[in-house]
Amino acid sequence: MVVARRGEDISAVSETIRQQVYEVEDVVVISDDRPPPAAEDSGSRTFRRLSDALGTLDPTVPYLWMLDARTTARPDALEALVEAAERLEASVVGSKILDADHPDRLRSVGGATDVFGFPHSGLEHGEIDQEQFEVIRDVAFLEPASLLVRRDLVEGLGGLDHSLPYLSFGLDICQRTRVVGGRVVVTPASEVFSPVGGANRAMTWREQAGRLRVMLKTYSIATLLWALPGLFLVGLAQWVYLLFKGAPAAFLDWVRTWAWNLLHLPSSWAARRRAPSTSLKSDAELFRYQLKGSLELGRIGSELGTLLGTGYEVDESDDPGPALWQRPDFITTVLGIALILMLNRSIITDGLPAIGFVLPLAESAWDTLRVYTGGWHPGGLGSPEPLHPSVGATALIQLILGNRPGLAAGGLTVGAVSLGLAGIIALVRRLGLSPGARLIAGAVYVAGFPLIYLAGEGYWPALLGLGGLPWALVGVIAPLPETVPGRIKRTARVGLATIASAVFVPVAVVLPLLFGLVWSGLSRRLRPLVIGSAGFLLSLPVLFPWLGVHGAGEIITAGTPFHPAPSWWVYIPLVAVAAGTMFFGQGGALKVGMAGGIIGSAGVFLSSSSDLGVGREASVAGLLAMALGLALITAAAIDLPSSLGLEVPLWRSFFAYATLVAALLVGLSTLIPIPAGRMGLPDDRFETLGFAVGRSEAHGADRMLVTGPAETIPGQHRLLSDGTPYRLLSGTLDYAQAWLPAPRLGDIALEETLTNIMASDEIRPGQHLSGFGIRWLVATGPSPLTESMATQLDMNPLVGLYVGESGGVWENQVPSYRAVTDSGVAWSWAVPDYQGEPTPGQVRIAENADPGWGPEPWEQDGWANLVSAESGAAVFEGVSSYRLQARAAGLFTLLLLALSLLIPETKREEPST
Repeated sequence: MVVARRGEDISAVSETIRQQVYEVEDVVVISDDRPPPAAEDSGSRTFRRLSDALGTLDPTVPYLWMLDARTTARPDALEALVEAAERLEASVVGSKILDADHPDRLRSVGGATDVFGFPHSGLEHGEIDQEQFEVIRDVAFLEPASLLVRRDLVEGLGGLDHSLPYLSFGLDICQRTRVVGGRVVVTPASEVFSPVGGANRAMTWREQAGRLRVMLKTYSIATLLWALPGLFLVGLAQWVYLLFKGAPAAFLDWVRTWAWNLLHLPSSWAARRRAPSTSLKSDAELFRYQLKGSLELGRIGSELGTLLGTGYEVDESDDPGPALWQRPDFITTVLGIALILMLNRSIITDGLPAIGFVLPLAESAWDTLRVYTGGWHPGGLGSPEPLHPSVGATALIQLILGNRPGLAAGGLTVGAVSLGLAGIIALVRRLGLSPGARLIAGAVYVAGFPLIYLAGEGYWPALLGLGGLPWALVGVIAPLPETVPGRIKRTARVGLATIASAVFVPVAVVLPLLFGLVWSGLSRRLRPLVIGSAGFLLSLPVLFPWLGVHGAGEIITAGTPFHPAPSWWVYIPLVAVAAGTMFFGQGGALKVGMAGGIIGSAGVFLSSSSDLGVGREASVAGLLAMALGLALITAAAIDLPSSLGLEVPLWRSFFAYATLVAALLVGLSTLIPIPAGRMGLPDDRFETLGFAVGRSEAHGADRMLVTGPAETIPGQHRLLSDGTPYRLLSGTLDYAQAWLPAPRLGDIALEETLTNIMASDEIRPGQHLSGFGIRWLVATGPSPLTESMATQLDMNPLVGLYVGESGGVWENQVPSYRAVTDSGVAWSWAVPDYQGEPTPGQVRIAENADPGWGPEPWEQDGWANLVSAESGAAVFEGVSSYRLQARAAGLFTLLLLALSLLIPETKREEPST
């Protein structure tokens, strides 16, 4: 019996049948279409269903030899099948299947399944046939390339299910045979040849639908009650995973699988009723040859574990292979997860502290995005100047997570650290170093001296920038795909990974380019430089409009730089690791160490060049490069002894092991931030600033002027002429206010006012501050400005309310409104607009004067704004060019994301030898 699908040519299989040494009584072709080519020439008869053909066969025929139309066989294949069936009294006997294009390679020798019918052959991809499976075995599943089936079994089962695809067709025969107590075996003495059907054949929606149909026909009701929900959840998890892997059609396949079975449910139920009854006893017979758990979930777990423990691309084979816990990288994965949990323990349970630039996200992510896309900058007395790219990125993530600021902030932090650790592990794996070197390098990257210093300074964007960079570098050095679509996909992913770091640390945009240049020099190949340059260029558009306004020169030089100055003993293991790797390394370890040394040296230079005019953003990028370089050097040092070989001088081995010890000390230093459990971030300093909200009036919280030591002031600050730090904050503290725009008229006027208050012992400072909408003066520590409060008369000190260790809080007794009408009615600040009761006349907006405020008519009131109050709202219309650039940046990112996800994986199959 030849099963032909879609009119396949049967001339080859017909010739195979004629050559058999065991006599064939009759040849029947089963085909839904018209008679296949060569069917009439071969003398065979064609039927649409097996049940139609059974009635025409000689009653003395005991067996049916079922062959797929693409199968060819050795002359003795049928004889071996019949011999095994009669000797073992088996109901179904299958052949050993070899690759038709490579006859020395195994395709199938039967196998097991999981409870959901997913097949597991136990073969490696391209495994050579060395007669290692020369034993007749009972199996749960046989491919239907060549099956010998007892005729009475087929008649008792009510025929075969021709609606099923290839693999499910074989599964259906085997499962239903097992249910009625028949024996299913494979005999390696019968050899047939079949072309390779694709490594992912079992994953197609037709095969998934077929497996579900087989379950519906063969499992007992009790088993189906738990197996069907389990299969539903497995499919759901699978399509979510495949979506992020770059196969968005997986969801459609999942829907089609269930929809097809709902459509065919009546026929499935009818087939179930025609077959012998199923029960828990018959289920037990099926479970004898099934593997525990879900092979599909195991495959996903293996790939995720491999991704975390090995590399950017996961090798795929025909089988799931060893269990996840049997893989060499499993311990590395578990330790990496444990390290992440310990480093972020307090962040996960209690959230982020408010310190430095670690400020809460705004209550409304949508309003923040409105501000980011050409709206009014809320820092200081405001500005139309674009916000820092990290503000837009955090707001977008917050919006995606359902506008939950706490979840977004904590999730971003833990996620970035996790991605950074996994990325370095993948990078070091790609560079060919050991699992131990990978894990320690990852720990040094995310929790080594450079990043812990930045965390100690409260610079949150540096932690968020950890995640994308190493994945960009993995893409830089990974082998280039063979196809053009594959190369486009790779380039898009490198661009996305670079963006994931650059939006938080903009100067880090050059690091993939630098790494590509260094690795091109070391490997003597141009490709890393080309891919690194592509990542650099693709990430630049996302930094607009912020980049366009400030320019590269200003970004590199602006802001107070971070300049770490650790104790001298900190440098001892670092220098020992670097020197030992450079002087005593060989092979891959030396290469990796040199790359780390060059990049780390560049980072040291950048972060310590404040006297050359390097500012905050450049110094942060330098420290990030230091972290990357130190991670690579440490990884190379861990593998240094093993890279030397056996025949090396004793003194060289001694220094190699000394370098290894120094690297281990560097790795152990990453445990320092674990007790606090918040990635090295200090204690919360700004929680007490929430008093402004608690004491707010009907129009909402009022502005506060904060002064004190620079390190105790939220975000950026400004300096008075005598060096006194200060900054203006809204009554509610959020991340968008961490960044201050360039001073404008109102900011200059405020600076002059504060200078005059300090210089003249002003007795009514509140009167002068009220025009700026300042209700609160907050001292986070000693400040010359607070000393002027000793003689004042209109600032009421709040006894017992302290924000800093030795500061205080004063409340302005003069009404101090950010927005007030001609009649003295205060309006509320509803970010990014002002709202109040509609009234004739005008409303004064205490923001830097800008004609973008409306509704018209707009007037400039000194440094402030006057607009019409008749509509009950004052709105900044925005800068259209900034809005266009911000939206274009978002669309460009979506384009890269689409290219990364929608272009299918197209790997050339290379069988192992």
